[in-house]
Amino acid sequence: MIYRDFQDIKLSALGMGAMRLPVVDGDDSRIDEKKAEEMVAYAMENGVNYYDTAWGYHGAIQNWRWEKR
Repeated sequence: MIYRDFQDIKLSALGMGAMRLPVVDGDDSRIDEKKAEEMVAYAMENGVNYYDTAWGYHGAIQNWRWEKR
């Protein structure tokens, strides 16, 4: 992984966006948590430490947790 200096941290040059997480039955407000957890775990294991999230993604879901479980 390539990292860039950003303020006082090393930030991965590649990030993971949350705009298109896998969903259940095509419903953007229902994230397929098992599949999403696998995707996030893979990204973390491969050095990604930049995650793009925004209020409007997936119907403004607030309770998705990005830390390792």
